Amino acid sequence: MQTSHTANGVRRFTRAEIKYLHSAGFEIEHRAILASPFRSEERRGFVLAHARDLAGAGFRPQRILHVADMRPRQCSFILGNLNMLRNAGFKPRHIHRLARKIPAVRNDCLELCANPEYELYSPSELIAEAVQYAEQRARDRRLPPPHSPSSMARPLELTPRNLSEDESRNIADAFDRWGEKGVPHNEALRFFHAVVSAEAAGAIAGNPNLILMIAGLAHVADNKDPSNRDRHRERVKQVTDYLAATEEADLVKRCEEEAHRHVGFCGDGLAAAMAQIETVIWCDRLNDRDPVSLFDDAKCIFSQQRMETWIAGRYPNSGELNEYFLDMSKKLRAMGFKLIDSTETTSYGHLFNVDDEAVEEFAVELAQDLAEPTETYVGFLSEIPAVRSTIEQIFCLDFSSIEHGREETMEQIMNTMDEGGEGADTAYELSNTLPGMLEFWYREKIKKVLRDPSLLNAEDNI
Repeated sequence: MQTSHTANGVRRFTRAEIKYLHSAGFEIEHRAILASPFRSEERRGFVLAHARDLAGAGFRPQRILHVADMRPRQCSFILGNLNMLRNAGFKPRHIHRLARKIPAVRNDCLELCANPEYELYSPSELIAEAVQYAEQRARDRRLPPPHSPSSMARPLELTPRNLSEDESRNIADAFDRWGEKGVPHNEALRFFHAVVSAEAAGAIAGNPNLILMIAGLAHVADNKDPSNRDRHRERVKQVTDYLAATEEADLVKRCEEEAHRHVGFCGDGLAAAMAQIETVIWCDRLNDRDPVSLFDDAKCIFSQQRMETWIAGRYPNSGELNEYFLDMSKKLRAMGFKLIDSTETTSYGHLFNVDDEAVEEFAVELAQDLAEPTETYVGFLSEIPAVRSTIEQIFCLDFSSIEHGREETMEQIMNTMDEGGEGADTAYELSNTLPGMLEFWYREKIKKVLRDPSLLNAEDNI
């Protein structure tokens, strides 16, 4: 059956769909949200297919709408384990929170629910226990054998597996490019084995620049510095583990593109590439963050991108932007700003220093952006879908009202335009202001949250 939409993209529901949604507790304000042009047809399809089942498990309409915005595998996890989790005492908010965890945590929690020894644990305790199990396994994979001497330069645990021809070739290429002042070839090989698991190798296979960049990270200054070595290797391992577990098909390709832009540079260029790839990952994981972490991460992303724009404008003809970036990043972090990049040691940073006075001036500008907050910062946040979704949840009643009002206004505008006459031109002009009205609403609510972060903990609004 062909779906119907109004002129501004608002979905028209059939009588059967309205009846189904009503049986799941959806009132007109909830239908207005679901009909919004900001909702994809795929998300609407999920609600129209599963709202009644979720409502039967205690999910309220606003939470059902939020579940529909989650990733397909997260939605499948909720639907596939709904009865089991409900029988284990999980309420909708617990199920929703668990679905946003990484797959390892979700699977561990299901095993704990089926274990009689944990039958007296509350849902929150089961989730916390599952998180601890997953974190412990991750640490166990990265720690050296118990008999190894404890030191900042302790040897990496070698994960036995056969390297592919592509991996071997790129490890050798990395040594030829950066190994002269890097680490010995056998240590570079151990580094690659330790930071690239078999699962990660499968995820990045066929992306030669990304493989080359990861192999080259064995030769950057942070890995050669005993005081930073462990932290650097853990940082790289977190990236490859995320790529191994990602549910987004194009994420690895985006990382490959970033690697391609930097593998022609020196080791400092690789360090800068690492920060860019971390930014790609941070942006990707925003959908999986709780409201507080979402705004914290978005703040870091904004600060780093604002810094990058400033550097590019200050040194427009420089071929050493990577070195300026790393120097500026370190200085800003020393001043208390939180960024994604965490590089501590560089090979040529001493040759490309950003003037301290210029750093101070930029720091004042950035601090003002974050504290006021300025329209630049608010506008950045308003363009993030996860932020919009969170704002809709926190101010759900207000959002329902404004969406319903916009729909009614648009209907009146369309009727006036259809009638023609003098009012048609005025109605057309008014129709062009409706998207701006909603954008203004998002920005004002974001400002309110930034000024009162306690609103991010208002779980009852979800």
